[in-house]
Amino acid sequence: MTSTVRYRFADKMFNETTEWKCVQERDRKEIFEDVVFYLAKKEKEEAKDLRRRNMKQLRHILLTLKKLTCRTTWSECQQMLMDNHLFAEDEDLQNMDKEDALICFEDVIKEFDKEDKEKQDRKKTLEKRVFRKHRQRFVEMLDKLHEDGKLHFHVHVDGVVPHNKQQPHIHPHAGTTWLHPPRSLQVLCDQ
Repeated sequence: MTSTVRYRFADKMFNETTEWKCVQERDRKEIFEDVVFYLAKKEKEEAKDLRRRNMKQLRHILLTLKKLTCRTTWSECQQMLMDNHLFAEDEDLQNMDKEDALICFEDVIKEFDKEDKEKQDRKKTLEKRVFRKHRQRFVEMLDKLHEDGKLHFHVHVDGVVPHNKQQPHIHPHAGTTWLHPPRSLQVLCDQ
């Protein structure tokens, strides 16, 4: 018996039972309507629970897929899911609403995309920090050469600055090339 059963069908189904026969027709209809209302409410709750469970389970499976990245398409993901034994063994997941599955996939991909962006931002920040430290050491080296009298307006910088591969602050970085010298070198050249 489900909430979609009509009274006529229920009457035919339960016509032979003594419980059905001992209740008057008017009371039977009223009881039937109460039962249908209760069943509809129960089915709705079960559907919500199943949807919630499916979304949670699918999210867990998506997060465990090793090949899933922020650039994975929905069709590629569907193939990965078919190859996954947890998904293949769960009929409820396979029968879940496709829109719910797509929403879950989008949420996971957005999460991966956010993590990827944060990782790239951290990498850029670290690179900027390294370049800043190299520029600072380069400027300190130029200041020392200027204080020692080895660097002045008439001296070509290539002849004064040592070409040592052990000193990464000398190698071209943002702000350390001769085309884009640091401010202190420009001020020094202007003197």
